[in-house]
Amino acid sequence: MTPRPPKPSVLVLHRLGLDDVLRTMATVIDGTGDVAPAADQLRAISIVITSGQRRMGEAEFAPLPSLGLIHCVGAGVDQIDVDAAARRGITITRGSGVNAATVADHAMALLLSLVRRIPELDRRTRHDGWSSSAAPDEIADRRIGIVGMGPVGRAIAQRAAAFGAAIAYTARRPASDVAHAYVESALALASESDVLAIACPDTPQTFHLVDARVLEALGPTGLVVNVGRGRIVDTAALIDALRSGRIAGAGLDVVEGEPATPDALRDLPNVVLTPHVAGASPSSLRRMRELMLANVRAFIGGTALFGVVTGAAP
Repeated sequence: MTPRPPKPSVLVLHRLGLDDVLRTMATVIDGTGDVAPAADQLRAISIVITSGQRRMGEAEFAPLPSLGLIHCVGAGVDQIDVDAAARRGITITRGSGVNAATVADHAMALLLSLVRRIPELDRRTRHDGWSSSAAPDEIADRRIGIVGMGPVGRAIAQRAAAFGAAIAYTARRPASDVAHAYVESALALASESDVLAIACPDTPQTFHLVDARVLEALGPTGLVVNVGRGRIVDTAALIDALRSGRIAGAGLDVVEGEPATPDALRDLPNVVLTPHVAGASPSSLRRMRELMLANVRAFIGGTALFGVVTGAAP
């Protein structure tokens, strides 16, 4: 009898609750705990499952000579050295678009919380009774500028347009299949917008893309909504603009240096904060799991992979 080939080894750096299913296809090595896998285990690993926010570069690749696939469960590949992976013949896949709907929903929830003054009204109703001088506003006719026109940016545009907002966007390049107005830079977009919605990836080019100049251009009635990455916004400049009234408010699902959150952001009344949960919903987690399993099966079977990273995200 011909012996069965050994199962491939999968290093799990981000758990999706499907270890039992993975074990039917591969040897699962848990890399999420405090104890590092043994050197011989690392040498056998051919697949890594990660969130894309854990650093993977030359130093991390060195003890993984058999590595052929890195699958990022979400859209971000922020901390993965794509060029180093390419030099080693490692394919990177990601869950681009799997959580776009829920992230866009969350962006709109943050925006509505700011515009409708939901947190403030909730507090006043609980503590001061059934009256308030806080007047909720509306989204209709506001100009919403979206930074990034990937799956999340498109989903935000769709939702914001349904509220009657005017949409413009900036990205690395215009999208041929997007009818909304394209603007060359974040600075120019901010000067034409009432709301700046950030939905672009964290790259060297987008680090502190939204800085003091951009916030100044947004103006004293402007709002910032960030469901991208915290490092895209200059936190010190944001705090200063919020304190001084140079912008009106911010809704943040991500902050620079998270999970640590500056006291100044927590204390400001014109800020709505959530703990990087925009992409988490039962439906999006199901889609993440399905794509992860599909790519593990495809890699083992030598068939086409889904969501292969070929360059920077839009």
